[in-house]
Amino acid sequence: MQFKGLDWNDSFSDNVIIASNCIIKVYSSIKIEFRIAYDKEENKYSLYSFGQGSVRRLMPDVFATVDEAKSAAYKFYSNEMCRMKKAIDSFLIEE
Repeated sequence: MQFKGLDWNDSFSDNVIIASNCIIKVYSSIKIEFRIAYDKEENKYSLYSFGQGSVRRLMPDVFATVDEAKSAAYKFYSNEMCRMKKAIDSFLIEE
């Protein structure tokens, strides 16, 4: 199942993305937020995920590139949206 793309706000320093964030509002009460931070010492990107359900992570996921981190965020987002869709579909009454 394909969902809309995520809109990222990137912050640059010396032509390198040092931070990126994305906030998705699903309905009025559900908010999912992703933040990517660059660790200069390790030359890695950490993906922090905030929200309900399986999106929320206690520890950041670490990636070699910002594109890998953004792809993982989209995967987390898609999985959560599929989970929500299944929950909503289970409440629909077929006639």
